[in-house]
Amino acid sequence: MAYLDETYHVENDGRNRFYVMSAVVVLGSDRDAMRKELDAQVPDGWWHTTDQLRTPEGREQVRSLLRAFQVPDETCVVVEKATVAADDADGDKARRAVLGRLVADVHNAAHGSHPRVDLVVLEEQRVARKNNFDRATRVALLESRP
Repeated sequence: MAYLDETYHVENDGRNRFYVMSAVVVLGSDRDAMRKELDAQVPDGWWHTTDQLRTPEGREQVRSLLRAFQVPDETCVVVEKATVAADDADGDKARRAVLGRLVADVHNAAHGSHPRVDLVVLEEQRVARKNNFDRATRVALLESRP
């Protein structure tokens, strides 16, 4: 199973525009132990790294959470990135490209560091249009499979 998350900057404000998505691959045999450990570290179940990085205490919590992923062979992190093109106003094209590459990589075990992944979990978008875009991306990925 792979849990996907993203970070991006798509605003046209003079800064670099990018889209990054990562997948944390967790073996089925490790999933319950990982969940228990994460629940212990984040008891209210809500986490946003950007917010945590704003204070010294939050940065220490981030380091503590990252240590949960240090156990050998427990997890694997795969990252894909793209620069957002000038004609990609809201970053949707970059997101589709990154999502497509990332899902294909984890599904095919492209880097040899984890077994093939047949299930990915992606946070639902806040806007229905973006959720529909994700669904269309999923269909396109499924249709492109050999």
